[in-house]
Amino acid sequence: MSVVAVVYVLTSVSAALLTWALAPFIRVILEAKPRIVKETTRPPMTLLDFVSRVALKRDDDCSVTGETFDDLILPDDVKQRLIDLTWTVRSSHEQGIPLTHFILHGPDGVGKQMAARLIARFSGIDFARVCGGEIGASGEKGVSQIQALFSWANTSSDGLLIYISQADAFLGSSKSSLMKGTGSKHNAASAFLLNVSKLRKGIILVPSTCREHDLDEGVLAHFDKSCSCHLPLPDSSCRKKLVEMYFNRSVVSFVQHNNESNRRTAGVLSIEDDLITGEQFGEIVAATRGLSGDAIRDLIVAMRQVLIENRTLTFSSAWELIEMRAKHHQDMQVLAGEHTLTSLDGDFDLQDVTFV
Repeated sequence: MSVVAVVYVLTSVSAALLTWALAPFIRVILEAKPRIVKETTRPPMTLLDFVSRVALKRDDDCSVTGETFDDLILPDDVKQRLIDLTWTVRSSHEQGIPLTHFILHGPDGVGKQMAARLIARFSGIDFARVCGGEIGASGEKGVSQIQALFSWANTSSDGLLIYISQADAFLGSSKSSLMKGTGSKHNAASAFLLNVSKLRKGIILVPSTCREHDLDEGVLAHFDKSCSCHLPLPDSSCRKKLVEMYFNRSVVSFVQHNNESNRRTAGVLSIEDDLITGEQFGEIVAATRGLSGDAIRDLIVAMRQVLIENRTLTFSSAWELIEMRAKHHQDMQVLAGEHTLTSLDGDFDLQDVTFV
């Protein structure tokens, strides 16, 4: 064999090996993130990003304490469980140990997505949110969407937490009404389970659902129940913190900013004295029993709108709004077949509250 032929063979082999090694990164450069990924902290990778990531080791020096979860208002034991889980994920990621998939479950609006985002942030890995409802409604395209998701995830070099909202929409139990009458959802679920074992060790899956038992038994078998976490509706202590936090952020700070900048043009806004203190505050907290954190936030934002329209916010106007929102919430629960609202305080029926 001539020297030219040897050089040709060696060059071809080297090119093939280089192409094979760079294939995942070439693919992620050419392909955008999958359509079902609604948001992610993972930036689009370019060739320059790839070179820099190989040359420089990522260093995320984030301390994980209760302060990092301040905006997530939960009972102390639940918050501590999430902090412990964050430490576990962070330690496993730093040591190169395969990450444990887990489930977050609880009523809508209690902070499951925020919890997953914080766990990813303080574990030093990227975050991505996927809408399970969209997969469930996509018919035969569900399988290809799942495959695209896992292909994209496996090109991550920094670790990735994939949060799947409404996971029961395509990973639900066969007994669930969401899974009846269609084979496409079962095909998507099968594709999901088939690809779980093929994930790189830096990828973690976090499905979320209102009730853990709504997920299929085959799905539950792939997730560590000891790491899964239930996020409940806020109890009275948490509701007090939520009302205070959102009222200060959405109403008090808005009034202060308006009165400082628009005193001469638009006039001042006012809040009735003691609206958020003492007996009146206690009545507001009691009336929000059974509401999620998101529902309480929306309620306070609506109070701000009343303030803008009337130029003042009184206890009577706030109470009228609370009554309307609480009644609407009860009606929605009745339509869903849940006549009783439940929180950590115990069972609650709107009739137990007297509106004045």
